[in-house]
Amino acid sequence: MGQMNEQQTNTPSTDEVNKQEIPPNDPWLSPDEAVVDLGPMPEQMSDEERKARIEAFAMRVAEKLGESDDMPLGQLRKLTELCGEDFINKVLRKTAEVEAKGGLLTHDGTRRRSVGGTFFFLAKRRMPYTAFTIIYPDQNYPGDPPKKKRTDDKPKKQGQKGKGKGGKGGKGAKGKGKPKGKGAPKGKAPRQQKSPRPQQRDNQPERKRTHRPPPAPRQQVNVPDLSPAAPPQVAAKLKQLMIAAETFRKKIASLEAKPPDQRFGLESTRKLLANTERQIEDLKKRYAK
Repeated sequence: MGQMNEQQTNTPSTDEVNKQEIPPNDPWLSPDEAVVDLGPMPEQMSDEERKARIEAFAMRVAEKLGESDDMPLGQLRKLTELCGEDFINKVLRKTAEVEAKGGLLTHDGTRRRSVGGTFFFLAKRRMPYTAFTIIYPDQNYPGDPPKKKRTDDKPKKQGQKGKGKGGKGGKGAKGKGKPKGKGAPKGKAPRQQKSPRPQQRDNQPERKRTHRPPPAPRQQVNVPDLSPAAPPQVAAKLKQLMIAAETFRKKIASLEAKPPDQRFGLESTRKLLANTERQIEDLKKRYAK
């Protein structure tokens, strides 16, 4: 009995285990270093250019967070498309501030979250309700969802009878009901006829129909042969990146042909081209035949 009591006193309880200090994460980036900057956003962008910029920005964010799986990469693409680059940079700054103070614990309190886990935890609590339902359709919104406008409560018309004997317009009301007698109107008032629309003048010139030009043909690129072990989506992604790179080259050539004071968005387009070419080379090296 004495040995059993000693063993029971030496065994730590669950509360004591939970109170043990969890070491903080390794130092991460400063708030300024955590920001991803691809240059100013061009005023006019095609769909291919926009997709390429979203892809380049999401890949840079994933690189800083240390995320490489398909699920967080897809969430970063949707987050960039729906919330924008400024929103993500604000969350990155907040993530750096939280990591500098030791990071965040998981829900069960057994370990600290990774940098990527802290980023997504903060982003979920800051993104709009509509974006949350698209990115996380199976999860509950952590904040208060927007209130829906009520359409069933319609305002009562003026002079509507109330319920009960003592209500307005009821039997108990004196002097407030409709006048009775010969002068009381009977039936509905006749409808007013609408005046006919003025006919179009004969001397008015006819409008000419404008025909839209046919859409430009899609760019054709030759995708290099890849390894048989490469996933099927790699070839599609490589083709998309090559088309975007060719679009950036044409835009750079057209901007360089303009006067120096009219080359708006030239530097940002060059950065987008460099990021796209870097992704193309990475895919070629990884899945070369």
